[in-house]
Amino acid sequence: MEAVADVRTDAETMVDIETDVIRVERGAKRFVIRTAAVADARNDREVMISERFDVKEGASLRADVAHAEFNIITGSSDEAEVEVTLDSNRMSRARERFEEMNWSVAQRDGDIIILADDPRGWNNWNFEIDVTVRIPSRFNIDLETTHGDVVVGDLEGELSMQTSHGDVELGDVTGGRMWIKTSHGDISGQALRASLIEVHTSHADLEFEAIESEEFSATTSHADVEIESLRGESEIRTSHGDVRVELVDGLGADITTTHGDVMVYVAKDARLDLDVRGAEVKMSSSFNLNGRMSEEVIDGHINGGGRLLRVRTSHGEVSIR
Repeated sequence: MEAVADVRTDAETMVDIETDVIRVERGAKRFVIRTAAVADARNDREVMISERFDVKEGASLRADVAHAEFNIITGSSDEAEVEVTLDSNRMSRARERFEEMNWSVAQRDGDIIILADDPRGWNNWNFEIDVTVRIPSRFNIDLETTHGDVVVGDLEGELSMQTSHGDVELGDVTGGRMWIKTSHGDISGQALRASLIEVHTSHADLEFEAIESEEFSATTSHADVEIESLRGESEIRTSHGDVRVELVDGLGADITTTHGDVMVYVAKDARLDLDVRGAEVKMSSSFNLNGRMSEEVIDGHINGGGRLLRVRTSHGEVSIR
């Protein structure tokens, strides 16, 4: 076990040194720093911070941490738990860098706040930080990180999330508004339900089992979009990627890609106006089109018309089924 050479305190700081643990209290802020001897035996990750708070449903998790991965686990507990672990092939140096980030894990006005500074010269050191948070399933999340994946379980609450060079994976999420943004990272989810849903990434895929929203927008580039069940007014944008969507209502959609194919499934009795352009267009013979159709254009309506289904692609095929 590493020895603790020096522990500095001030009038507002209390330090309790046990055999393997340094417990630090600064006012309302409490955290636990473990020495190398108590690294997690399961995966050799070292637990740097471990906190537990009593919380109420409907409170918020607010996090602003650079270069960390988040795993947010939801359940029926009335407690919130935060654990931060560190892993590196040079642990002594990694601990120094970790301390330079000035981590803060605290509770303010009922909300859980996780903050840390952006480490200088990150690329010079190889270490990984994982943040595991356990919260009630009725909770709001406002999270920002970089170069890290984010995983969120089933949730009922507002969701605002931003990362970069990391994937976002969501469970069954219901809320009033959802805003999810990453870059060079996939965004996937089971069922998202909200009045407004916005998802944005680049050079990465978007894949959802179900979307239900009054207003939905999805943007990516050089990647595919796949939505098994889409309900609500929608706008989908990509480039150099395919789009596959099943519309389960008659609210239409606005879909654009380049150098990619588009496949849209609609109900046989859907009442839609069609404005479709592509290098090649096809439509199931089960639809009775009132309008014109050529090799590259569908312009008209089905079942008497209704909301607009607009599709654009270049160097790609559009298929309406």
